[in-house]
Amino acid sequence: MVKYREAALGEANISLTSYTSSMNYDNEIADYVILVTLAHVYHLYMRGYIPKTEANKLIKSLQELYTDESVKSKLLAEKQFEDIFEALENFLEKQVGSSIYYMPLGRSRNDHVVAAVKLKIFFETATLVEILYKELKKLIDIASNSLDTPFIIHTHTMPAQATSYAHYLASIIEELIDVFELMINDTKIYMKSPLGSGAGVGTSAEIDRDELAFLLGFLGISENTLYSTSSRIFLDALMKSLYMISIVLSRVANDYILFTHNSIGIISPPLDHVQTSSIMPQKRNPATLEIARARLKKIVSNSFYLGIVESGLPTGYSLDLQELTPVVWESIRVCKEAINVVFDFINKAKVNEEKVVELIEKGGVLATEIAEALSITKGIPYRLAHQKVASSLRETNWDLARAVELIDKEENVELTKLVDWKKALTAKKVKGSPNPEFVKKNLLSLNERLDKLFFDFMQIKEKFSISITNLLNVKVYE
Repeated sequence: MVKYREAALGEANISLTSYTSSMNYDNEIADYVILVTLAHVYHLYMRGYIPKTEANKLIKSLQELYTDESVKSKLLAEKQFEDIFEALENFLEKQVGSSIYYMPLGRSRNDHVVAAVKLKIFFETATLVEILYKELKKLIDIASNSLDTPFIIHTHTMPAQATSYAHYLASIIEELIDVFELMINDTKIYMKSPLGSGAGVGTSAEIDRDELAFLLGFLGISENTLYSTSSRIFLDALMKSLYMISIVLSRVANDYILFTHNSIGIISPPLDHVQTSSIMPQKRNPATLEIARARLKKIVSNSFYLGIVESGLPTGYSLDLQELTPVVWESIRVCKEAINVVFDFINKAKVNEEKVVELIEKGGVLATEIAEALSITKGIPYRLAHQKVASSLRETNWDLARAVELIDKEENVELTKLVDWKKALTAKKVKGSPNPEFVKKNLLSLNERLDKLFFDFMQIKEKFSISITNLLNVKVYE
């Protein structure tokens, strides 16, 4: 049985080995460890370091292990090993005997685990990109059909100004596309192969690092061998995107919890997302959004955890780094679940237009538009117009329609038409505002940008998939 420590240190203390072992979560990278090992063995053979017969045995065994889930599950069930690498060597020794002894040349667990984690991260990024793309496309469709749907924005959690539902949704779409672009661009950071770096200073074996990187679909190599093995900054690159997605989705969840509140009621929640009370029959609680809001905070705390652990380490590999990947896998899972839940809520939610219009008409949320129109029409400083509208509102007990009638009479203007929310929005002159024409153009632009980003990324993914397929089909003919 292959055991790394026994020759030098003797028999292990099982309880302590269990404490430091990563086998409980190495299932996340098992496929990629097999692929990295396969590429390494094939490359050693091509460089003349493994005889044809031994290479053939190893390659066949690794290819079969990758495709046979039942055998793979037995490999992962071997909890007495330090990690998946030790377990894999033990498995291969049983399969191919002494042929396994050629395999460790020119590699370390240090460079191989980084390679496996990077490939896993790329796969997870691709999944997130596809999920986000699909959901954002749906949201663009909803927004495009909501150009004339009234809505209001809040500041300090108070109704503030009139807008359209399309304009509100476009704000979420644009923000998430910005994160979408950052997440795709960051693949350039972690799709650099560390293979050939060994434990930190490379190897005397003549390994072509660029060729080995190509075999696995990497975009290139991270050149410095010490940086390649001792840094986990690539984890922070992905976590940065997850962190930003969590912030956006948490805020959006807060929004819809507020919008569905009985005292506001501008959104009717989908019933499959709400729960009632065990004691209060009238309750309709936004349960899914509350859970999503709480769980998304795990991504925030996990991001800080990574930074705290990494910043406390010296340059060079330390086993502390092993503890970072489970945190990343948890964050990815939480992010995927939250995307599905929050977007499903939005897709099914309905705007209560009557309630929105009521809040606009009775809440004075068009007061800013009235003050701007007064300033522009009369050519007076905005601050004086602001004061005039404020005093008129106070005089009429915050009845905007009556306040505007007073202003029209006193100032000899005609601003009453702007009390209509549609006309108020149409009067907006700046790009990006809720003027329906601007929102329509904004959504078209966002759609084009999203499509281009997705298309470019999928080309990278396609090249990666082809590389992996080719690797799984390599043969050594005896």
